[in-house]
Amino acid sequence: MSAKSYTHLGRFRVQWLRAPTPRRIDRAIGSIDMTCPPVDPSPSPRLRCFLVEDSPIILGSLIETLEQLAPITVIGHASEEDSALRWLRQHPGDCDLLVLDVYLRQGSG
Repeated sequence: MSAKSYTHLGRFRVQWLRAPTPRRIDRAIGSIDMTCPPVDPSPSPRLRCFLVEDSPIILGSLIETLEQLAPITVIGHASEEDSALRWLRQHPGDCDLLVLDVYLRQGSG
């Protein structure tokens, strides 16, 4: 059985569990091969993303976050429904991912 300890973070109580030692794991489940398969060194293809967002602050944060956390390149953006539809009609097939703000000032996502 693992030893328990608690930490209070404001009104939350966090329980910490002591991790079992490798010897306990081996006794419980036997020996396991923990070698990792080789990693493919080729970079994954980047998704081409078009954004529809009417808040400049959220748009800037969204572009930065998407490009840092995922293989995504933002190729364009619009702040209203009409301009987004116009861009999508003029660039068929250029976009792999479309991120929409559901509540726009002009139009609807």
